[in-house]
Parts: sequence; structure tokens; C-alpha cells
Amino acid sequence: MKKRKKRENWTNEDWRHEAVEIAKKIAKHLGYYKCCNDGCTNSGELGKQMHGSHILPEGNFHRMSVVVENIMCQCAYHHMQWHDHPLAQHDWFHKQFPGKFEQLKKMDEEFKKEYIKPDYHKIHDELKEHYNSLINA
Repeated sequence: MKKRKKRENWTNEDWRHEAVEIAKKIAKHLGYYKCCNDGCTNSGELGKQMHGSHILPEGNFHRMSVVVENIMCQCAYHHMQWHDHPLAQHDWFHKQFPGKFEQLKKMDEEFKKEYIKPDYHKIHDELKEHYNSLINA
């Protein structure tokens, strides 16, 4: 097992990875831990683990990886379908979330105009505070 670096030695990318995990927790919480495809949940359904799935892919849209609006709650099955058959999922997504793709692309364009490298440590702390306020409400 790979040894984890101490937080004081973390790079901005390490903080981004940690922020992504919190953003996924927030998205799942806001989605009531229900799959946005068919409404299934963790509870009582064998093999139904909920995932936070990026709409705009993390690899191509790095800054969007920590944006909660860019993450949807899906069961493991539908998350794999999302990745394995993106063209087949295209129509479903645009019916389920009209205008969402365009909204996210516009948000990404705005980030690119800023020309500022994001401080993922700060973003992590803000997301953590937001998550704690959600679960303690």
C-alpha cells in the first residue's frame, strides 16, 4: 500500500484530489443518495453503491472537477454505463438535465478567462465547511 504524504507536504494537486472527494460527497448528499438515472438507493438494494460522477470529465476539465454542479449521483451500474457508452447516455442526459451541459461549459469558459491557477487547498476548506453545514443541518 502506498504511503500517504503528510498534509503539510501536499501539492496543489493533492489538495485537488481531496477537494474532488468532498465535492462528490456533497453532490451525493444533495442528490439524496438516489441514482439520477432510475432513483435507486443504497438502502435495501443489493449492489447499489452510489457514486459521484463527473458530467464534464475530470481529465479534460480539470478545474471543473471540484464544482459540485458538475457532479451527479449515480449508482455503480449507471456510472459505468456513463463511462462505457457516453453516446448512448447523451439523449438521456439532455432530457434529464436540459441546458445543464451548456451551463457547465460556459462556467468552464469563465474559469479559463481568469488565468489564475486555483488554490485547491482553499477550495478544499470551503467545500469541507459546506459539507459540514449540510450534514449538521
